[in-house]
Amino acid sequence: FFFSSRRRHTRCSGVSWARRCVQETELIHHVKGNNDQNIGEFQFTIAELQVGKREFNVKTHKSKATCTCSLDIYSLEQRPEFIDYIRGGTQISLVTAIDFTGSNGIPSRPDSLHALLQNSQLNQYQAAIQAVGEILLNYDHDKMVPVYGFGAKPRFPNLSLPQVSHCFPLTGDPSNVEVFGLQGIMDVYRFAQQQVELAGPTYFNPLIVEAVKLCKQIKDQNLDIYTILLILTDGAIHDMQATIDTICDAAFLPLSIIIIGVGTGDFSSMEILDGDEGLYNSQGKIASRDLVQFVPFSQFKNDPFQLASNVLEEIPDQVVQYYHLIGQKPNEPIHNDLNNFGLNQQSAIPQNAYSTVNYQQPNSYDNQGNLNPSQAPNQQFQPINDIFSQLLNITDKEQPTGQQKRSAFGPQSTMPQMAGYQAPTFGTGGQFGFNQGGQSLSLIHI
Repeated sequence: FFFSSRRRHTRCSGVSWARRCVQETELIHHVKGNNDQNIGEFQFTIAELQVGKREFNVKTHKSKATCTCSLDIYSLEQRPEFIDYIRGGTQISLVTAIDFTGSNGIPSRPDSLHALLQNSQLNQYQAAIQAVGEILLNYDHDKMVPVYGFGAKPRFPNLSLPQVSHCFPLTGDPSNVEVFGLQGIMDVYRFAQQQVELAGPTYFNPLIVEAVKLCKQIKDQNLDIYTILLILTDGAIHDMQATIDTICDAAFLPLSIIIIGVGTGDFSSMEILDGDEGLYNSQGKIASRDLVQFVPFSQFKNDPFQLASNVLEEIPDQVVQYYHLIGQKPNEPIHNDLNNFGLNQQSAIPQNAYSTVNYQQPNSYDNQGNLNPSQAPNQQFQPINDIFSQLLNITDKEQPTGQQKRSAFGPQSTMPQMAGYQAPTFGTGGQFGFNQGGQSLSLIHI
């Protein structure tokens, strides 16, 4: 016999809601090799279990007669939520990878997904990088992003290979793979367009192996950083089983993978990797958790709210599942007073961030890297703010503190990381701020 429990929704909240919420539980007789037989159902509340009630009448489906179900052991476990880890200091780090295989089309042709367009027009990869990067970088703790390419022959001045590489830095410098913020990603992509020879086939496994190495470094340094690998690709992959095996092995590492489908190619293999029903490795073992999310960019590119919703949909659960799997509870939230932070105490732009062609600091910074308090937030991306608010549901003043952290991928930086008094507000360019008493306080800007 086993139980299948579901909760009846009630108009309750907080502790009262948890105690009074009615659990409708089915009692099922399982016979190996045959269909399960539903015997009946019974109801109980947490409050009843807490006062010692252990026997419940089971209403059968075939007759009005009832039987009794006795519970021998009862325990109540409070499972942390995503916001609990964020408040406890867990940080997010973004890694980006871009598909340069030949199936994207010759860049000199206007119908190529990598088309070299003029007059500030964006090709489909640039549009996807800008839209999705805007969303994910709002979470990134230091805005330093390793950016890789795959499926091409690198022809950089300091990195030129005769064979196809399935994981190479778009900076062209293996010793410096990071760029700063969204503009850095856009710049280094534009730079790399003219430094690579599109080839193939499409392999994901080398990218994921590289991300796994970074995550292992994080764990070895006891850093509370969760990595999101963003892969932008145009279609099918050719190392499916190796990719699945590596994903399954990565379940015990702080890693999620978001795959963005660019163009209108065949994304059936991406749907398989998404694996909401479970991924099985080559030995037939199912992955311990889900860590892949696939989003077809073309379906949501004209709807920022739906794009943000789909990109972020599974991240909170995946983060919680990972920490639950390794048995790590969130740290205690650290109390902060916004009065301790002045408007000029901002995170400075890292001076050694990689730059391609004439990279300029954002206009909201002065020459010393200090935020200009007169720069008003732009509310163009308010839907992203709405999504963030729904996911985190931040309503109180117990927030993580700004503290000195060392990124696994970049330089040391001081960043006040507070999930604000009310809903965070985001502006174009990745402005991350909070409202207090009608006054806008910008903490980070990229």
